[in-house]
Amino acid sequence: MIEVVYRGIRIQLCFSFFAVAAASVLISGDISPALAACLLHESGHIAAMLLCRAKPRRIVFYGAGIMLIPCRELLPARHELMILSAGCAVNLLLFLTDALIYGHIGVFGLTNLLLGIFNMLPCPALDGGRISELLLEQRLDPRTAHSICRAAGILSCLVFTGILIFFRAVSITALTALVLMMISSLMF
Repeated sequence: MIEVVYRGIRIQLCFSFFAVAAASVLISGDISPALAACLLHESGHIAAMLLCRAKPRRIVFYGAGIMLIPCRELLPARHELMILSAGCAVNLLLFLTDALIYGHIGVFGLTNLLLGIFNMLPCPALDGGRISELLLEQRLDPRTAHSICRAAGILSCLVFTGILIFFRAVSITALTALVLMMISSLMF
């Protein structure tokens, strides 16, 4: 792992990130739409953090994508929801912009749509899982909310995998991410 610190933020580059990127290049020939979509997704989170006067503690590039880990300061639930939703909102806006500009859905637009939907899955390690948990915790105790999110995460990964297979949109990156999300849903 390669690690640098920039303005108090630890940036970690795991070797699995480079391995998946290399495998993607060998298989599909181009990872730039996926990498751009991931970077723009995380930029949405960072922009929302800045609006909420929060900052990331760590940014990790790993085999399943990019993970943004916020500082441990407590934020109001509405700020957390805004920060968690911002990445997917950016992806969905980019999908709509791509479709409107070109009159059809291109590779970049489709990549953003899939990334936005994927990150909204209710898996504990994804934005959708944390959003679901925050919303459920307003009505249920935290343990029950977490258990529901774990079960929903496993089920949604299975459904998403089925959808990718049905539409023949399976990629090494998507499968790696889905397997990691299934494991995280089982473990946490």
